[in-house]
Amino acid sequence: VKKIHRFFSNNLTHYYDSGERCIQTLITDAGEILIIFTCTDLGDVGDRVRFNAMIKKHDEYRDVKQTTLNRPTKIEFENTEA
Repeated sequence: VKKIHRFFSNNLTHYYDSGERCIQTLITDAGEILIIFTCTDLGDVGDRVRFNAMIKKHDEYRDVKQTTLNRPTKIEFENTEA
C-alpha cells in the first residue's frame, strides 16, 4: 500500500451513506500502479497485501500508466516480519 487518501463528499448515493470516500494507491512487486476507489481496509501505508479484484480499466494519469480495480475480495495481509 503506497498511499491512502480519505475525504468526504456531499454527493451521497443512498440513505445510509456517510459521505466518506477513499482512493488507495498500491504498487505491485513488478512496479505496476493499482488504484482502488473504496474504503475497504487494504491495510496501512507500507503494508503488503494480497487480494482478488476485478479490473475496471487500464488508464493513464499524468503520463503514468495505472490499472483501476473494483470489488477487492479474499484480502490477506502478508507478514513482513523476518
